[in-house]
Amino acid sequence: MKVKTKVFLFPLPSTVYQPVIRKPLRIFEPRYLKMINTAVAENVPVALCYGLKDYEEGTIGIDHESLHYVKEVCGCGRPLVIDETEDGELMIILEPYKKVLIESIISDSIDYNVASVREIIDFESVMPENFLHLNQLKNHFILWSKAYFKNEDERKEIARVAEDYEVLIALFCEFIVFDPTIKQQILEFEDINDKISFLYDYHFRS
Repeated sequence: MKVKTKVFLFPLPSTVYQPVIRKPLRIFEPRYLKMINTAVAENVPVALCYGLKDYEEGTIGIDHESLHYVKEVCGCGRPLVIDETEDGELMIILEPYKKVLIESIISDSIDYNVASVREIIDFESVMPENFLHLNQLKNHFILWSKAYFKNEDERKEIARVAEDYEVLIALFCEFIVFDPTIKQQILEFEDINDKISFLYDYHFRS
């Protein structure tokens, strides 16, 4: 039996969250300030969803004034409040939780969308034939990070966490891939080998 989980939805345009890395966010809309505070108080995960105006395959309709649909596959995290401004804005970190499939929207008389989701578990073993491409992606990312991160400690930390292959793919998507549709495609793959092949072809051969 597949366990279903209740989550709060945070739809954003052109935003895809790979839920193996930490994601900083600034929260300022009153409804989402309420949502985050409730999520923290009640320990409810937050799904950061790729929001769209029009229907596409693989989306589900939500109650929102401009983003009428979200991609069904999304990253889910647990919010950690790190700062609050005098006017009530929140700086949060989404701590990695799960990749999920939105199965249904729960109707509640609140200002934001609540959904029932089930976890998607990826196959994470890299096949031998993919290690060459994986190492090329890693080397490219490490070179890029040396130019992007000026602080030596930050560069060392990035290099350390990038030893995890899933994290490496997620960081590559977060910082180097700009097209949200490509990020979403990579998120939806359930086999790390497919992610490596697709990302390598997209970045080095396109």
